Amino acid sequence: MSKLVFKDFSGWRNGKEFLDVTLTQVATDDNPAKALAFVFFGHVNLDFDGSPTAYGPLRLNPDDGLGNAGNTQKGWFGVASASPGNAWVREGLVVIDRDAPGLHPKGNMALPAEFPVVQQAQFGDPNPGFYVSTTPRNKLSFIGGVTPYRQISYVDASEVAYGALDLYLQRDRGVQFGDFGLALRHDQNRQSAFYFVDAGSWNHALGECSHRVGLDLGVTKLSPGRWDNNFPVSFILFPGTAIRRVFDDLELDDAVIEKNVTAALSELAKAENARDLPLLMAANEASPLGVAKGKAGLDAFRKAKGAHAWIAGSATIIHVGLAEFGFRKAGQSP
Repeated sequence: MSKLVFKDFSGWRNGKEFLDVTLTQVATDDNPAKALAFVFFGHVNLDFDGSPTAYGPLRLNPDDGLGNAGNTQKGWFGVASASPGNAWVREGLVVIDRDAPGLHPKGNMALPAEFPVVQQAQFGDPNPGFYVSTTPRNKLSFIGGVTPYRQISYVDASEVAYGALDLYLQRDRGVQFGDFGLALRHDQNRQSAFYFVDAGSWNHALGECSHRVGLDLGVTKLSPGRWDNNFPVSFILFPGTAIRRVFDDLELDDAVIEKNVTAALSELAKAENARDLPLLMAANEASPLGVAKGKAGLDAFRKAKGAHAWIAGSATIIHVGLAEFGFRKAGQSP
């Protein structure tokens, strides 16, 4: 029977709280160079892009701050935008909020300033008054015409469980769009399976997931643009698991996502030392500075011979969460 083997990669981060995150590769001793999964610890960082209530005037209590949808250097990138001279705007087929900040595309002052596009009931937008929130990968906006200005063109972050893929994670570790993952709370039996459909940047950033993932895990809203995500979460990602359908239908339903995550975890559960996986995840739950993490943290726990008993307790909750998605021996119940 094969054994799981782990390899740590440093230099990653998770939001502003965890600036020294260890990304641990999970493989088997049969083929230690082939990554079957990657594991890391942090908080779930919310991605509201594509949600119809993500951005808008403060009076509407939007889910995210408008500063996260654009800036003077890059222009608007989280909302659909248009200039007053846009043909669709002049014809009344697109409505913009001229009271919002005007930003020049890509910070180019030679180009006309653009303003956020406002959702309209007459066009079938789901939340009139809010801005049209966009995602880099979309359903209809590639068609062109007026579709990029319609909310229905984009994957809804409040309904679809997806992750945002950091480009270093894609280039250096082989995790691709459409690959699946699972987020698990350490302090409660709550999990959210997801897949990568949104794009991050070149930031070595981990843990950015859609609003839906956050809701599954129990985030609560404090005020416009402010959410409580202050609870421990482990993430496990499965490279090479994307299915062709993701490029035809970006909104995979929950059953499809869960089925693919279960298949990946079921394979890991066959390993002789499968219980090392939840132990490694639990060992990651520590101060972000000066504490061994990943394989190094698991080794330190083993060396301490039970001195850190709380790790074993946390590992039990994690193991239960993993078992909900197939991480158990044949015949076992969660």
